[in-house]
Amino acid sequence: MKSVMKKIFGIEKAYAHCDVPCGIYDPHLAQVSAHTVVRMVQLMSGLEKQDPDYDLKMGICLLILPDSIQFIKITTRRVAATNTIAPDSIAI
Repeated sequence: MKSVMKKIFGIEKAYAHCDVPCGIYDPHLAQVSAHTVVRMVQLMSGLEKQDPDYDLKMGICLLILPDSIQFIKITTRRVAATNTIAPDSIAI
């Protein structure tokens, strides 16, 4: 990554910081949501169409899955949006 930044932008070194204090965003809930998504996809993949409860089980999964995905997207965007590179911290 360092060589790519140097080749493309001519940047040798950059220092980044968050606009909010460390520890504000706890990744634990996003990790739980990510595990939920992985497990939900595994459960959905393992469902048998012959199962009389197939529609019910798939419906429940499809109801829960988007909420977990949305939570992950919101959390990661929030963290990414507060990380900045100060112009005076770039060494060219």
